Amino acid sequence: MTEADGQGRPTSDGDPDGRDHVRRIPDIISLVKDSYGELRPAERRVADVVLDDVRFAVDASNAVLAQRAQVSEPTVTRFCRAIGCEGVRDFKLKLAQSLVVGALYLSKPPPTSSDNGMPFWNAVFGEARRALQEAERQLDPAQLVKAAELIAKARQVTVFGLGGSSSALAQETQYRLFRYGITVSAQCDPYLMRMTASTLKPSDLVIAISATGRTREVIEAVELAKHYRANAIGVT
Repeated sequence: MTEADGQGRPTSDGDPDGRDHVRRIPDIISLVKDSYGELRPAERRVADVVLDDVRFAVDASNAVLAQRAQVSEPTVTRFCRAIGCEGVRDFKLKLAQSLVVGALYLSKPPPTSSDNGMPFWNAVFGEARRALQEAERQLDPAQLVKAAELIAKARQVTVFGLGGSSSALAQETQYRLFRYGITVSAQCDPYLMRMTASTLKPSDLVIAISATGRTREVIEAVELAKHYRANAIGVT
């Protein structure tokens, strides 16, 4: 989370335990799904191949991946950059990391339950605890405190999210903040985002949610809000 950033990703100045290399494991599968509607037709064919067989996409060469998707190799590179990766190599690294995380938290079958079902429920709650611990490890406490202060001081909060999980999370953020007595609204339509942004004041706050950090409509709405001197928090 970053103040007045529009597309900031939580960052850290360093990890005393030397664990920075494991603190930022992106959910690249969700990035592909959330970015799907913004991709060109040829890039969508690459996305289809990746989503259909993730392990194949990790192991396949650029040429083989392009061949299966029936596109050119440069198209594969453009696809990787379109979802926020530096290139094919960076994409495959993040894809492999997602496979590892999935193996740790999502792919373990529950043990055979006993008559009272306790082993099954223990397994479910155990996996949930481990997933929460992983999420906690990826947080930057200083940025989180700064974001909380901006929310607490805001005259009103507007949440922007477009497509897939970003829209759902924008709505969920609205519900959660409303329960704390905060004046909040969520906008998931690009035109309404811009209209709302043009009415904001310096005491207002925008929370912009984008899985890739590159959603053009969201970025443009945040830039417009910043033009009117509203604060902004980016969640990617």
